[in-house]
This record gives sequence, C-alpha cells and structure tokens, in this order.
Amino acid sequence: MKRKVVIISDLHLGANPPMMSQTARLAAFIDSLASAEDEHLYLVIAGDFIDFLSIEYEGKLSSFSGSPKDIEARIQIALQREKLVCEALGRFLRRPKCTLVVLVGNHDVEMALPSAQARFAEAIGAGDGYQPVFIDDGRAWNCGRLLVEHGNRYDFANANDWDGIRQFRSAHSRGELPPRELEISAGSEFVATVLSPLKKAYPFLDLLQPQGVLIGYLLVALEPAQLSQISSLWTALRANYQAARNRDGYRPAKAGKVAAGPGPAMDVFHSPLVFEDIARKFEVPPPVFIGPYKPWSKLDFFARAPGSNGIAELIRKEKPIPSDQLARLGVVLRQFLKDDELKAGDDFVPYRLAAQGMTAKEELFDTVIMGHTHHPERFSSNGSDVAYYLNSGSWIDTIPLTSATLNSAPEFEAWLRKLVSGDSRLRTRRLTYVTAGIAEDGSVRYTQLNEWTA
Repeated sequence: MKRKVVIISDLHLGANPPMMSQTARLAAFIDSLASAEDEHLYLVIAGDFIDFLSIEYEGKLSSFSGSPKDIEARIQIALQREKLVCEALGRFLRRPKCTLVVLVGNHDVEMALPSAQARFAEAIGAGDGYQPVFIDDGRAWNCGRLLVEHGNRYDFANANDWDGIRQFRSAHSRGELPPRELEISAGSEFVATVLSPLKKAYPFLDLLQPQGVLIGYLLVALEPAQLSQISSLWTALRANYQAARNRDGYRPAKAGKVAAGPGPAMDVFHSPLVFEDIARKFEVPPPVFIGPYKPWSKLDFFARAPGSNGIAELIRKEKPIPSDQLARLGVVLRQFLKDDELKAGDDFVPYRLAAQGMTAKEELFDTVIMGHTHHPERFSSNGSDVAYYLNSGSWIDTIPLTSATLNSAPEFEAWLRKLVSGDSRLRTRRLTYVTAGIAEDGSVRYTQLNEWTA
C-alpha cells in the first residue's frame, strides 16, 4: 500500500504566555487530514510539541521536570490549555488508515517518559487499536526511504542527553531514583532560567529568532540591569559557540548524545573578531576574551552609551530614545540580518549538510525532514520533485525585523516601542508543513513544502 506522510513541528503548545496563537487553525488543519482509499496516512509531529520549559508548576519553571508529580502536573496543565488540538488529534487517530507519530524534541523531553505519554494518550481519547506512536529514545522515524527527526542532535547547544533519558525512563517506570542526574542542554537552561522568567514582562522573547546571542544583546539594551546576570547571559553566547562548532553537519561529539563523531569546524560568526568589529563601529574598546567561552567584558558597549537609561525604561516613561543608543543597537541587530530576515550567520547549514550525508548513502534514504530551526526550507538536486532535505518550520508566532525598519530611525524606534509594549500587531506567522508520498517499494515519490492558509 502507498503511504502519505504529513509532517508538522515545533508547535510549542502549553506555553504561558502562548507562543502559538493559531490553535483553532491547527485543529482545523488536523481535521482536514484524511487518508485516500489506496494509501495509509501518517501525521508526524516532529518534536517540540509541548513546551515544558515554559509551563509553571507551583510557581516554578524547570529545565527538566524530574519528579513524577511535576511531570504529570505540567502535562495536565498543557493539555488543559490545548483542548481543541487534543480533540482534533483524537479524531484523526480514530480515522481508518491513520497513524499519529510523536517525536521527542528538546523542549519536550518529558514526553519520553511513560507517565507523560499515558496522560497524552488519555487526553486525546486513544484506545485499543488506535494508540499514538512515540519516538522517544533518540531514534529517527523511518517510512520507507524517508527519514524524519527533530534535528537538535546537530545543534550542540540543544542536544538531548539520550543516555540519561533512557536511564531516567527505566528508573521512572519502576518508581526508582535514576542512577545520575540528566545532563540538561545549555539551550534548555537558558530558556528556563533566563528567557521564561522574563516573558511576563517581555512576551516577545520566544518570538524573535534566532534566540541565544541575539536575545542576550537585546535584553541588555532594554534592561541594563541584566548585566548583573552576566553568567546566565553568557550561556546564550556559549550555546551559539557550541552550535557553530557543528557547521559541517557532523554528528554529536558525545556518545551520550546519540553517537560519537567529532569533526573539524570553525566558529565563523560568533568569534572574537565579530565582537571586535562591532566595537570598532561603536568606537569603544572591544571585550577581552579569556579562553574560548568567557568574555570578561563591558557587555554594555553594544547596548547603550555610558550612564544612559535602558531603552525599556525610556519607552515605559514615554521618553524619546537617544539617537546614539538607537544607532548602536541597530548596528548590532544588523549583524543578524540575512536575506532581510533575522538569522544567526549560517545556523541552518548543518541540518542541510547532515541530510546530504544521509541521502548520499545508496538505497537508504531519499529524503530527510527535520524541524527545530523554525525555518521552513526545501532543497532538491537538479530541480527534482523529491527534495533531499526539507524543514517543516514552525506554527508559533514570530516577530519580523527587516533592513527597511533598521534603516529608518523613526521606524526602528516605533518597532521597539511596539515590541516592549507587547503590541500583537507585530506578530506574524507561517503555518508550514511538509507532505511526502511513499511508493509501495519504499521510495519517496514526491515532497512538498506547504503553507496552511485556511
């Protein structure tokens, strides 16, 4: 029988404040899916389905909810918030020749645990003969010569500690304590300890991409008091440095992250040279680097003139932003513009190169599909209908920043004022998904990157 696969990713459901405002449209999209008479239909949620990093329980956020009580409470909170989507997934699961596949990402590591899976299955009304399939142990999901994975294994800052997760699952299933603590990724620590606590004041923090160093810069520009959190802010810079080491699409360097395989790579974008270049433009002393990760520096050189107020305070007091502050921040943000979008250098390249390597293996894979980056992409060879790499993107809201805005001081100031005030008119979204057709012999017949507009 032929097979059709629909892939969505990075929904980040359950977050508070919400990262995705289009849950009703997501439910409608799921309801629109039905198998044809001669094919089996798979709906694959390719990781970061629920954003556990942004769900408070008993007034606390956590980079990993280690206790069974915490895990069950947090997933119950998320599922209660997302009833529309749960009901739609339940209807899909009960249709003939339809299978729901859920991959674990880096924001929903708890979904690897049996208790979380049981609560989810219960919420969507799963029963005998129609249960969701969980890919929860570091594997990719395969359908013929199609491979689907979240993609965070190519991002050192956000790689999962799969050895630790497997040990935790084993102990969790027996009501025992795990033999060691889970190794939390730098990216998850940054989100849970720096970003999420600030989201009540700045709901946009999850919606500007790329996170990490960009958010670090912007936070200090808005709130100079964040300089006191220098160690936490540096987590963002270190995370980006680690990610840059994997530019060439190599596998994770630690065996516990799935497989070993270090390789040569150069940190082109987040090297000291970039900071020196920005410093020259600002006409201030460059930061002093000690070792590969530690800049004991005057971090406010990129954010503000000495002694000035933070931009957020000026906006809240309805005061004008001094032109030199505006110009300095504009110079920094321009470092992240590529093709008139906010991007961090070549951060999306490792995923495509990894896909090239996997599809180069004869008779194994025709197509690799990932999520994680939130950036929808499609790459094929010689204009083929079958792409060797696709990224399904994300359904979360985003806040764009263009060169036209940065090049106009009045427009840039207006953008910052809307950003700080939480103006929803800044938000936009691309509700993207991937479809792939699998022939009876397992070959990939077609691949499409689509946008849901209904």
